[in-house]
Amino acid sequence: MSNNKKLNTSKTLAILFIIAVTVLVFFINTESIEPQTVDEGKPIHPLPSEVAEISSEKHTIATAWQWGKLPFKKQTTDGAKNQKTTHFDVNYIYSALKAVKLNENGDVVTDHQALQALNETLAYSGLQLDREALAELQDLIKLGLPGKAGEQTAQIVGDYYQYLDAERELSTLYNADGPSTNPEAMYEELLALRELYLGKDVSDGLFAISNANARYMFESFRIKSDSRLTDEEKKEHQLENVKRHAAQTIAIPN
Repeated sequence: MSNNKKLNTSKTLAILFIIAVTVLVFFINTESIEPQTVDEGKPIHPLPSEVAEISSEKHTIATAWQWGKLPFKKQTTDGAKNQKTTHFDVNYIYSALKAVKLNENGDVVTDHQALQALNETLAYSGLQLDREALAELQDLIKLGLPGKAGEQTAQIVGDYYQYLDAERELSTLYNADGPSTNPEAMYEELLALRELYLGKDVSDGLFAISNANARYMFESFRIKSDSRLTDEEKKEHQLENVKRHAAQTIAIPN
């Protein structure tokens, strides 16, 4: 009876852990981000003090953004002629991307903040893009952000959008398998998918915190389910796991 109880408890813990990892991996995405409401008819020209507050001592997309060549969002009631228009809200795109950092060479810093900006950008009105619309969005970014930073940002936005499509397909496959899915194997496939669509350097930078959190969860489960350890040993191992996770996340630029 005691062994059956332990077996049932282990099964329950395993199922709960798989559900938790599935939520972490697949459901913390753009659907959880509320698009920002902006005045579609008026470009946002931030005051110098506002840009300084955004960037502080760092260069960001906000400090490099240029409004001069950007079109207005297309309005169905707009009768103006000879005016460049777009279906996208340029104000929203700027607001979503403005806090992304640029390094001293003008390159985009791919960190957790950049990941949040990508999610916010692609959360706009439940964005569903075909190839032509995605190219238009990328062109707008390059107009607002001239030079290599704009090229890099547009490329990452395009790659990330394609990755999200692939992630949704992978999620559907694993959800169909149910609790029998091995969560670590599932996460390894997700890591491979990110690297395929984004490249290793960009993927490692964007998901550094997410990966550290996942490793922490996997190790926590291993410790809790290890029948060879006493309760006291489990506490000691988990304390080391907590310290290691804290050190890893503190060391990650944010």
